Amino acid sequence: MGGTKGLENYLDSPIDILISYYGLSKISKPPFCQDLFLDSGAFSAYKKKEVLDPVEYAKFIKQYQKDIFIYAGLDVIGDPITTWKNQKVLESMELNPLPCFHYKEPYKWLRRYVKKYDFIAIGGGAIISQDKTQLYQYLDECWNIIFSINPNLKVHGFGLQNEKLMKRYPWYSVDASSVHLIARFGGIYTPWGSVKINPDVAPKDLAWATPGRLNIVKDWVNFQSLGFSFEEAQEGTTEGTLKRCVISIKYFSKEFTNFKCLRQGRIGFFNK
Repeated sequence: MGGTKGLENYLDSPIDILISYYGLSKISKPPFCQDLFLDSGAFSAYKKKEVLDPVEYAKFIKQYQKDIFIYAGLDVIGDPITTWKNQKVLESMELNPLPCFHYKEPYKWLRRYVKKYDFIAIGGGAIISQDKTQLYQYLDECWNIIFSINPNLKVHGFGLQNEKLMKRYPWYSVDASSVHLIARFGGIYTPWGSVKINPDVAPKDLAWATPGRLNIVKDWVNFQSLGFSFEEAQEGTTEGTLKRCVISIKYFSKEFTNFKCLRQGRIGFFNK
């Protein structure tokens, strides 16, 4: 969530955001947030080998429910049985969390969710993102099951902001940290891919920027009438980072016209 304070100063309208429950003591909805998606933080807990308490998670949701638009179930990556038990605990406390299916879990669990719910989440993209063939195979199988049982199902893709994968399947929503991360390290998303524009980055990251290419990207940024110039977005300051975030948000918003922009910290998309 850090590093996005003041984003509202550069956006035409509020965006939807996703935040993680893991390590969160309270929810303070930022002024640029319209609808808020609360993730359980299962991936962070998984990496640190920690176990989250479903009852405490439920209490947290209830405490801040007026600020939360959607909330995920308390999934345990690699343990679909406990994930299902947590889902039932939350439901017994009169909550309606999105059930979550993860990579390498038996597909019988996905079939159960597809049959029982009208909105689910699929995870695992972040774990196998480096192996594109494996990722495509996994998501193809997931969507084959979805299409065969409930083709109208709404599906959220966790940790997913690969343009090809976003277009390959009919996601209801996706999220990822890449827009904010690339902005922090001097980059933006463009129709020609992601490029670094802060002149202080490593020379190898500026190898793309021949005079002709640089002028094309510069003209493209300035044509959007963002309220700031390409040169301002190049700055290695907090304001420069925010401006680079806005450029990428605007790009994805236009590229995926059926989606509504989602998210601070991990900016993604949410199609309502």
